[in-house]
Amino acid sequence: TLQVLELTQAYFRNHLGGEALQYLQQRGLNQQSIEQFGLGYAPQSRDGLIQYLHSHGVAPQEGVEAGVLMEREGRYFDRFRHRVTFPILDPLGRIVAFTARALAKDDNPKYLNSPETALFKKSLLLYGYPRARQSIRERQRALVVEGLFDVIALHQMGFTEAVAVLGSSLSAEQAHLLKRADAAELYLSFDADEAGRKATLQSLNLDTARRFLVYAVLLEGGKDPGDLLLLPDGKERFEAALSAALPEVEYRFEVASSGLDLRRPEHKQRVLEALRPRLVSSEPFDRVVEKLKAKVIGALGLSPRALEDYLARSLEPRRSQPKTEPVSVIGLSRPDLTEKRLLRELDVIALLYSVPEEEFVQWALYVE
Repeated sequence: TLQVLELTQAYFRNHLGGEALQYLQQRGLNQQSIEQFGLGYAPQSRDGLIQYLHSHGVAPQEGVEAGVLMEREGRYFDRFRHRVTFPILDPLGRIVAFTARALAKDDNPKYLNSPETALFKKSLLLYGYPRARQSIRERQRALVVEGLFDVIALHQMGFTEAVAVLGSSLSAEQAHLLKRADAAELYLSFDADEAGRKATLQSLNLDTARRFLVYAVLLEGGKDPGDLLLLPDGKERFEAALSAALPEVEYRFEVASSGLDLRRPEHKQRVLEALRPRLVSSEPFDRVVEKLKAKVIGALGLSPRALEDYLARSLEPRRSQPKTEPVSVIGLSRPDLTEKRLLRELDVIALLYSVPEEEFVQWALYVE
Protein backbone atom coordinates (compact mmCIF):
# COMPACT_ATOMS: atom_id res chain seq x y z
CA THR A 1 0.00 0.00 0.00
CA LEU A 2 2.79 2.44 0.83
CA GLN A 3 4.36 1.79 -2.57
CA VAL A 4 1.02 2.42 -4.30
CA LEU A 5 0.67 5.73 -2.45
CA GLU A 6 4.20 6.77 -3.43
CA LEU A 7 3.46 5.97 -7.09
CA THR A 8 0.21 7.95 -6.83
CA GLN A 9 2.11 10.92 -5.41
CA ALA A 10 4.57 10.79 -8.33
CA TYR A 11 1.62 10.75 -10.76
CA PHE A 12 0.02 13.79 -9.12
CA ARG A 13 3.31 15.69 -8.94
CA ASN A 14 4.07 15.03 -12.61
CA HIS A 15 0.75 16.58 -13.64
CA LEU A 16 0.96 19.78 -11.57
CA GLY A 17 0.84 22.73 -13.93
CA GLY A 18 -1.56 24.96 -15.81
CA GLU A 19 -4.79 25.75 -13.98
CA ALA A 20 -3.82 23.86 -10.82
CA LEU A 21 -0.45 25.58 -10.45
CA GLN A 22 -2.03 28.94 -11.21
CA TYR A 23 -4.61 28.37 -8.48
CA LEU A 24 -1.91 27.64 -5.90
CA GLN A 25 0.02 30.73 -6.91
CA GLN A 26 -3.13 32.83 -6.66
CA ARG A 27 -3.49 31.61 -3.09
CA GLY A 28 -0.05 33.10 -2.43
CA LEU A 29 2.00 29.90 -2.28
CA ASN A 30 5.55 30.07 -3.61
CA GLN A 31 7.35 27.28 -5.39
CA GLN A 32 9.32 26.28 -2.31
CA SER A 33 6.11 25.70 -0.28
CA ILE A 34 4.56 23.74 -3.14
CA GLU A 35 7.64 21.52 -3.28
CA GLN A 36 8.03 21.12 0.48
CA PHE A 37 4.44 20.01 1.00
CA GLY A 38 4.37 17.91 -2.17
CA LEU A 39 1.28 19.49 -3.72
CA GLY A 40 0.10 17.95 -6.97
CA TYR A 41 -2.78 17.69 -9.41
CA ALA A 42 -5.20 14.86 -10.17
CA PRO A 43 -6.17 15.15 -13.87
CA GLN A 44 -9.77 15.07 -15.13
CA SER A 45 -9.30 11.61 -16.64
CA ARG A 46 -11.34 8.78 -15.08
CA ASP A 47 -8.60 6.21 -15.58
CA GLY A 48 -5.33 8.11 -15.84
CA LEU A 49 -4.07 6.88 -12.48
CA ILE A 50 -5.30 3.35 -13.21
CA GLN A 51 -3.19 3.26 -16.36
CA TYR A 52 -0.19 4.75 -14.56
CA LEU A 53 -0.35 2.22 -11.74
CA HIS A 54 -0.88 -0.61 -14.25
CA SER A 55 2.31 0.42 -16.03
CA HIS A 56 4.12 -0.09 -12.71
CA GLY A 57 2.60 -3.51 -12.09
CA VAL A 58 -0.11 -2.40 -9.66
CA ALA A 59 -3.52 -4.09 -10.00
CA PRO A 60 -6.68 -1.93 -9.68
CA GLN A 61 -7.75 -3.71 -6.50
CA GLU A 62 -4.50 -2.65 -4.85
CA GLY A 63 -5.33 0.94 -5.74
CA VAL A 64 -8.76 0.53 -4.14
CA GLU A 65 -7.19 -0.83 -0.95
CA ALA A 66 -4.83 2.16 -0.88
CA GLY A 67 -7.81 4.52 -1.19
CA VAL A 68 -6.83 6.16 -4.50
CA LEU A 69 -9.11 4.18 -6.83
CA MET A 70 -12.81 3.32 -6.60
CA GLU A 71 -14.76 0.32 -7.80
CA ARG A 72 -18.39 0.21 -8.80
CA GLU A 73 -20.16 -2.78 -10.32
CA GLY A 74 -16.87 -4.31 -11.32
CA ARG A 75 -15.52 -1.17 -12.99
CA TYR A 76 -12.59 0.83 -11.62
CA PHE A 77 -11.95 4.57 -11.85
CA ASP A 78 -9.79 7.28 -10.26
CA ARG A 79 -11.04 8.59 -6.91
CA PHE A 80 -9.61 12.11 -7.36
CA ARG A 81 -10.25 14.03 -10.59
CA HIS A 82 -9.53 17.67 -11.49
CA ARG A 83 -8.33 18.48 -8.02
CA VAL A 84 -5.27 19.90 -6.28
CA THR A 85 -3.80 17.13 -4.10
CA PHE A 86 -2.24 17.25 -0.64
CA PRO A 87 -0.37 14.16 0.56
CA ILE A 88 -1.05 13.27 4.21
CA LEU A 89 1.98 11.98 6.10
CA ASP A 90 2.16 9.92 9.26
CA PRO A 91 4.62 10.80 12.08
CA LEU A 92 7.28 8.74 10.28
CA GLY A 93 6.96 10.91 7.18
CA ARG A 94 5.28 8.22 5.05
CA ILE A 95 2.42 9.08 2.69
CA VAL A 96 -0.69 7.33 4.03
CA ALA A 97 -3.53 9.24 2.33
CA PHE A 98 -4.51 12.26 0.26
CA THR A 99 -6.83 15.21 0.55
CA ALA A 100 -7.87 16.84 -2.73
CA ARG A 101 -9.34 20.30 -3.30
CA ALA A 102 -11.82 20.75 -6.17
CA LEU A 103 -10.93 23.28 -8.86
CA ALA A 104 -14.42 23.41 -10.40
CA LYS A 105 -16.85 25.58 -8.42
CA ASP A 106 -19.72 23.11 -8.79
CA ASP A 107 -17.67 20.07 -7.80
CA ASN A 108 -18.70 18.80 -4.37
CA PRO A 109 -17.41 18.17 -1.84
CA LYS A 110 -14.87 20.96 -2.01
CA TYR A 111 -12.37 18.80 -0.12
CA LEU A 112 -12.33 15.05 -0.72
CA ASN A 113 -10.35 12.73 1.56
CA SER A 114 -9.02 9.24 1.11
CA PRO A 115 -11.15 6.71 2.98
CA GLU A 116 -9.78 5.56 6.30
CA THR A 117 -7.55 2.51 6.04
CA ALA A 118 -5.26 0.51 8.31
CA LEU A 119 -2.64 3.22 7.72
CA PHE A 120 -4.90 6.28 7.77
CA LYS A 121 -7.05 7.30 10.72
CA LYS A 122 -7.92 11.00 10.69
CA SER A 123 -8.08 11.35 14.46
CA LEU A 124 -4.55 9.95 14.84
CA LEU A 125 -2.74 12.34 12.49
CA LEU A 126 -2.02 16.04 12.15
CA TYR A 127 -1.39 17.63 8.78
CA GLY A 128 2.13 19.05 8.63
CA TYR A 129 3.27 17.31 11.81
CA PRO A 130 6.49 15.69 10.49
CA ARG A 131 7.65 19.06 9.13
CA ALA A 132 6.53 21.01 12.22
CA ARG A 133 7.79 18.65 14.91
CA GLN A 134 11.29 20.14 15.25
CA SER A 135 9.96 23.70 15.49
CA ILE A 136 7.37 22.62 18.06
CA ARG A 137 10.14 21.11 20.16
CA GLU A 138 12.37 24.18 19.84
CA ARG A 139 9.62 26.74 20.50
CA GLN A 140 7.70 24.53 22.96
CA ARG A 141 4.41 25.50 21.38
CA ALA A 142 2.13 24.38 18.54
CA LEU A 143 -0.21 26.44 16.37
CA VAL A 144 -3.27 24.33 15.63
CA VAL A 145 -5.47 25.36 12.69
CA GLU A 146 -8.31 23.88 10.64
CA GLY A 147 -7.23 24.14 7.03
CA LEU A 148 -4.41 22.56 5.06
CA PHE A 149 -3.80 25.85 3.24
CA ASP A 150 -3.55 27.55 6.63
CA VAL A 151 -0.67 25.27 7.62
CA ILE A 152 1.27 25.86 4.40
CA ALA A 153 0.67 29.63 4.56
CA LEU A 154 1.87 29.84 8.18
CA HIS A 155 4.98 27.81 7.38
CA GLN A 156 5.70 30.12 4.45
CA MET A 157 5.39 33.12 6.78
CA GLY A 158 7.84 31.55 9.24
CA PHE A 159 5.43 29.93 11.72
CA THR A 160 6.81 26.47 11.14
CA GLU A 161 5.24 25.05 14.32
CA ALA A 162 1.79 25.03 12.64
CA VAL A 163 -0.26 21.87 12.16
CA ALA A 164 -3.87 21.19 11.15
CA VAL A 165 -6.50 18.85 12.54
CA LEU A 166 -7.98 16.48 9.97
CA GLY A 167 -11.44 16.61 11.53
CA SER A 168 -13.65 19.19 13.19
CA SER A 169 -11.53 19.64 16.32
CA LEU A 170 -8.42 18.43 18.12
CA SER A 171 -8.58 14.79 19.23
CA ALA A 172 -6.98 13.22 22.29
CA GLU A 173 -4.58 11.27 20.06
CA GLN A 174 -3.53 14.42 18.21
CA ALA A 175 -2.93 16.21 21.51
CA HIS A 176 -0.76 13.26 22.53
CA LEU A 177 1.34 13.73 19.39
CA LEU A 178 1.93 17.37 20.31
CA LYS A 179 2.88 16.40 23.86
CA ARG A 180 5.41 13.92 22.47
CA ALA A 181 6.94 16.83 20.56
CA ASP A 182 7.37 18.67 23.91
CA ALA A 183 4.73 21.32 23.25
CA ALA A 184 3.89 23.23 26.42
CA GLU A 185 1.49 25.73 24.83
CA LEU A 186 -1.27 25.29 22.26
CA TYR A 187 -2.57 28.18 20.18
CA LEU A 188 -5.90 27.23 18.61
CA SER A 189 -6.74 29.27 15.51
CA PHE A 190 -10.04 27.92 14.23
CA ASP A 191 -12.72 29.73 12.23
CA ALA A 192 -14.46 32.66 13.90
CA ASP A 193 -17.95 31.30 13.15
CA GLU A 194 -20.13 29.16 15.40
CA ALA A 195 -18.56 25.94 14.12
CA GLY A 196 -15.11 27.32 14.88
CA ARG A 197 -16.10 28.29 18.42
CA LYS A 198 -17.56 24.83 18.94
CA ALA A 199 -14.36 23.22 17.65
CA THR A 200 -12.26 25.37 19.99
CA LEU A 201 -14.36 24.44 23.02
CA GLN A 202 -14.35 20.74 22.07
CA SER A 203 -10.57 20.89 21.90
CA LEU A 204 -10.35 22.68 25.25
CA ASN A 205 -12.61 20.07 26.86
CA LEU A 206 -10.21 17.23 26.15
CA ASP A 207 -8.63 15.77 29.27
CA THR A 208 -5.31 15.68 27.41
CA ALA A 209 -5.61 19.41 26.64
CA ARG A 210 -5.22 20.07 30.38
CA ARG A 211 -1.55 19.20 30.04
CA PHE A 212 -0.99 22.42 28.05
CA LEU A 213 -1.45 26.13 28.45
CA VAL A 214 -4.09 26.76 25.80
CA TYR A 215 -4.86 30.02 23.99
CA ALA A 216 -7.50 30.96 21.42
CA VAL A 217 -6.23 33.03 18.48
CA LEU A 218 -8.81 35.42 17.02
CA LEU A 219 -8.01 37.07 13.67
CA GLU A 220 -9.54 40.41 12.68
CA GLY A 221 -12.49 40.30 10.36
CA GLY A 222 -12.93 36.55 10.77
CA LYS A 223 -10.04 35.84 8.41
CA ASP A 224 -8.30 32.48 8.16
CA PRO A 225 -4.52 32.28 8.61
CA GLY A 226 -4.26 31.34 4.93
CA ASP A 227 -5.88 34.64 3.91
CA LEU A 228 -3.00 36.58 5.49
CA LEU A 229 -0.56 35.25 2.92
CA LEU A 230 -1.99 37.65 0.34
CA LEU A 231 -1.55 40.69 2.60
CA PRO A 232 1.76 42.57 2.68
CA ASP A 233 1.64 42.69 6.48
CA GLY A 234 0.15 39.23 6.92
CA LYS A 235 2.99 37.95 9.08
CA GLU A 236 2.79 40.97 11.37
CA ARG A 237 -0.97 40.56 11.69
CA PHE A 238 -0.65 36.97 12.76
CA GLU A 239 2.11 37.83 15.23
CA ALA A 240 -0.19 40.48 16.70
CA ALA A 241 -3.02 37.93 16.93
CA LEU A 242 -0.73 35.52 18.78
CA SER A 243 0.28 38.26 21.22
CA ALA A 244 -3.38 39.09 21.83
CA ALA A 245 -4.50 35.45 22.04
CA LEU A 246 -7.02 34.82 24.79
CA PRO A 247 -6.03 32.40 27.55
CA GLU A 248 -8.43 29.52 27.99
CA VAL A 249 -10.20 31.13 30.95
CA GLU A 250 -10.86 34.40 29.13
CA TYR A 251 -12.02 32.62 25.98
CA ARG A 252 -14.40 30.33 27.84
CA PHE A 253 -15.96 33.24 29.71
CA GLU A 254 -16.24 35.37 26.56
CA VAL A 255 -18.05 32.61 24.66
CA ALA A 256 -20.35 31.80 27.61
CA SER A 257 -21.32 35.44 28.18
CA SER A 258 -21.55 36.54 24.55
CA GLY A 259 -24.77 38.49 23.94
CA LEU A 260 -25.85 38.40 27.59
CA ASP A 261 -26.51 41.19 30.08
CA LEU A 262 -24.56 40.21 33.18
CA ARG A 263 -26.63 42.57 35.33
CA ARG A 264 -29.61 40.24 34.94
CA PRO A 265 -29.75 37.26 37.33
CA GLU A 266 -31.14 34.89 34.70
CA HIS A 267 -28.23 35.73 32.38
CA LYS A 268 -25.75 35.14 35.18
CA GLN A 269 -27.38 31.76 35.66
CA ARG A 270 -26.90 30.94 31.96
CA VAL A 271 -23.20 31.77 32.20
CA LEU A 272 -22.83 29.54 35.25
CA GLU A 273 -24.62 26.68 33.49
CA ALA A 274 -22.35 27.01 30.44
CA LEU A 275 -19.15 27.10 32.52
CA ARG A 276 -20.14 24.55 35.16
CA PRO A 277 -18.43 21.51 33.54
CA ARG A 278 -15.06 23.27 33.64
CA LEU A 279 -15.56 24.75 37.12
CA VAL A 280 -15.09 21.32 38.66
CA SER A 281 -12.14 19.01 38.29
CA SER A 282 -10.78 15.80 39.74
CA GLU A 283 -7.34 17.40 39.74
CA PRO A 284 -6.59 19.10 43.09
CA PHE A 285 -4.35 21.76 41.54
CA ASP A 286 -6.14 22.52 38.27
CA ARG A 287 -4.94 26.02 37.34
CA VAL A 288 -7.75 26.65 34.87
CA VAL A 289 -10.44 25.82 37.44
CA GLU A 290 -9.03 28.22 40.00
CA LYS A 291 -8.61 31.04 37.48
CA LEU A 292 -12.06 30.43 36.01
CA LYS A 293 -13.63 30.55 39.47
CA ALA A 294 -11.88 33.85 40.16
CA LYS A 295 -13.13 35.20 36.82
CA VAL A 296 -16.72 34.13 37.54
CA ILE A 297 -16.67 35.56 41.06
CA GLY A 298 -15.41 38.91 39.83
CA ALA A 299 -17.51 39.22 36.67
CA LEU A 300 -20.79 37.96 38.10
CA GLY A 301 -20.47 39.57 41.52
CA LEU A 302 -20.67 36.30 43.45
CA SER A 303 -19.08 35.49 46.76
CA PRO A 304 -16.69 32.51 46.82
CA ARG A 305 -19.06 30.73 49.22
CA ALA A 306 -22.05 31.23 46.90
CA LEU A 307 -20.14 29.78 43.95
CA GLU A 308 -18.94 26.77 45.93
CA ASP A 309 -22.48 26.13 47.22
CA TYR A 310 -23.80 26.28 43.64
CA LEU A 311 -21.19 23.81 42.41
CA ALA A 312 -21.81 21.49 45.37
CA ARG A 313 -25.54 21.43 44.62
CA SER A 314 -24.87 20.74 40.94
CA LEU A 315 -22.79 17.70 41.88
CA GLU A 316 -25.47 16.18 44.13
CA PRO A 317 -27.05 13.11 42.51
CA ARG A 318 -30.60 13.84 41.52
CA ARG A 319 -33.16 12.00 43.61
CA SER A 320 -35.02 9.41 41.64
CA GLN A 321 -38.48 10.58 40.77
CA PRO A 322 -41.43 8.54 42.14
CA LYS A 323 -43.09 6.27 39.67
CA THR A 324 -46.21 7.66 38.07
CA GLU A 325 -48.12 4.51 39.01
CA PRO A 326 -48.10 4.00 42.82
CA VAL A 327 -47.42 0.59 44.28
CA SER A 328 -50.74 -0.80 45.35
CA VAL A 329 -50.87 -4.03 47.39
CA ILE A 330 -53.89 -5.08 49.44
CA GLY A 331 -55.29 -1.58 49.54
CA LEU A 332 -51.97 0.09 50.38
CA SER A 333 -50.75 2.98 48.22
CA ARG A 334 -47.22 3.78 49.32
CA PRO A 335 -45.01 4.83 46.34
CA ASP A 336 -42.25 6.00 48.69
CA LEU A 337 -41.55 2.56 50.18
CA THR A 338 -38.24 0.94 49.43
CA GLU A 339 -38.34 -2.61 48.16
CA LYS A 340 -37.02 -4.16 51.38
CA ARG A 341 -39.40 -2.26 53.60
CA LEU A 342 -42.33 -3.16 51.37
CA LEU A 343 -41.46 -6.85 51.60
CA ARG A 344 -41.29 -6.67 55.42
CA GLU A 345 -44.69 -5.02 55.62
CA LEU A 346 -46.19 -7.63 53.33
CA ASP A 347 -44.82 -10.34 55.64
CA VAL A 348 -46.50 -8.67 58.63
CA ILE A 349 -49.81 -8.37 56.77
CA ALA A 350 -49.63 -12.03 55.79
CA LEU A 351 -48.95 -12.93 59.43
CA LEU A 352 -51.96 -10.93 60.63
CA TYR A 353 -54.22 -12.66 58.16
CA SER A 354 -53.05 -16.02 59.46
CA VAL A 355 -53.96 -15.47 63.14
CA PRO A 356 -57.34 -16.51 64.55
CA GLU A 357 -60.05 -13.87 64.26
CA GLU A 358 -60.44 -13.49 68.03
CA GLU A 359 -56.72 -12.65 68.40
CA PHE A 360 -56.59 -10.25 65.43
CA VAL A 361 -57.15 -7.01 67.40
CA GLN A 362 -54.53 -7.95 69.99
CA TRP A 363 -51.96 -8.75 67.26
CA ALA A 364 -52.76 -5.56 65.36
CA LEU A 365 -52.16 -3.44 68.46
CA TYR A 366 -48.88 -5.32 69.05
CA VAL A 367 -47.65 -4.64 65.48
CA GLU A 368 -48.61 -0.99 65.73
